[in-house]
Amino acid sequence: MDSLARDGAKFNNFYVQPVCSPTRAELLTGRYAFRSGVCSTSEGGERFNLDEKTLADVFRAAGYATGAFGKWHSGMQYPYHPNGRGFDEFYGFCSSHWGNYYSPMLEHNGKIVKGKGFCVDDFTDKAINFMDKNSKKPFLVYLPYNTPHSPM
Repeated sequence: MDSLARDGAKFNNFYVQPVCSPTRAELLTGRYAFRSGVCSTSEGGERFNLDEKTLADVFRAAGYATGAFGKWHSGMQYPYHPNGRGFDEFYGFCSSHWGNYYSPMLEHNGKIVKGKGFCVDDFTDKAINFMDKNSKKPFLVYLPYNTPHSPM
């Protein structure tokens, strides 16, 4: 950890929005949520504007493999889907709260699949596999877990 702080980026302040979608939009776009079009967690308010560049768009343009694993909740259908927002690979779910943590129905690049075991472990395993598969080139992994959300 000391090496990461010394040789990488160190953040002294941390700010979030009161709910997940605006916070996620800020992380993914680098902009204030309301400027990117995100104002809530439902009825389309969770989707950032299509002209917004995402972290994944920037990394992919720089030659990185990009993968998202876990909770997306920034739009379900293309072009709001993670595969439409710069992620080469997506494994997880696009909706908001998730009540089934054990072997749930998930999505892998637009296809419905059955998860394997505790979903957080499953997301982590898929992210590790992605890193292993792309170990010879630069990659970006976005791994947002759903566990802070529920059961409420």
